Amino acid sequence: MTWEECVEKGKTSKTIVITGCQRTGTTYTAKELARVLGYAHYDEEDYNVSSFEMFMDIVNKDENKVIQSPTLLHRMGELPKDVMIVMMVRNEDDVVKSMKRLGWFKRHASQEYIHYKKDELKTPQQLYRTKIEFGRQLNLDELDYEELKKTENYVKDRSKFTHLKQTKPATIR
Repeated sequence: MTWEECVEKGKTSKTIVITGCQRTGTTYTAKELARVLGYAHYDEEDYNVSSFEMFMDIVNKDENKVIQSPTLLHRMGELPKDVMIVMMVRNEDDVVKSMKRLGWFKRHASQEYIHYKKDELKTPQQLYRTKIEFGRQLNLDELDYEELKKTENYVKDRSKFTHLKQTKPATIR
């Protein structure tokens, strides 16, 4: 789907979940879509990243909202049918670079992978492909990272950003 289609479809949904593999733009997309729609925004930190019970408490809130949730992709099939679920896709090489640059793969990838496969996780590409395949089996709406370039607050060069969320540059002290 295009960014414009995502916004239009979002207007008809009370709850929108932005998911996919980590490092694909889920944080920015959730924030920007919530801003454009005037919806409440929930980050994965709001439900301790992987607490499905806390996540569902947010899903069930009686308000218009956008929830960022890459870690719970494996649970998306359990959501009510009226929830709009958007899976981010991004150039695999860019995802791998980001995982490595921020040390995400070494610290967190194995914890993610066990929700999808029993074999050993060896590469970031393996995790990315596995999560994309899983989301496609659920027939989720796909939004390509390149579509984010159309948004008002997109930042092209984030090389100086050091925070894992990559939404703000490092603070100089």
